[in-house]
Amino acid sequence: WAIVMTPFVVVATAAVRIFGDLGTDRLAVPIAVGISMMGVGAGLVVAISAKAPYPVPEMKKTFSFNTRGSFNGSSFGLIILAIVIFAATTAPGVLLGALLPNPVNYFAIPVAVAIGALSAWIGGRVAITRMQREPDRILFAVTTT
Repeated sequence: WAIVMTPFVVVATAAVRIFGDLGTDRLAVPIAVGISMMGVGAGLVVAISAKAPYPVPEMKKTFSFNTRGSFNGSSFGLIILAIVIFAATTAPGVLLGALLPNPVNYFAIPVAVAIGALSAWIGGRVAITRMQREPDRILFAVTTT
């Protein structure tokens, strides 16, 4: 997850700072948000994959994005919950980075690292517990046509 997302975070941070009006003196907020979102995203990816498995697209069909009817109200609810979790976990980094004076605002980065690491660990624990408890149900959900 980090390998895939890091280039996007770096490019977005650089673009905002290069084309924005704030210059480079306020880098704490985008760095903290990016780090926090990478860790939280990693935890959410594995937790939701184990909590709400769905069939993968069929290999026989090129560019098949059909999930065979697995997207329903509870799937939409998980998306909304993920957005709320992202907002709640990035808020401390944003507030610390934006409200503290310039040299101290970089304290937001270690806080974001801690939040991201804890979120990734919690998401991993949720996924491991679910896979140990119900491996047959998960396998059935992703392979049933």
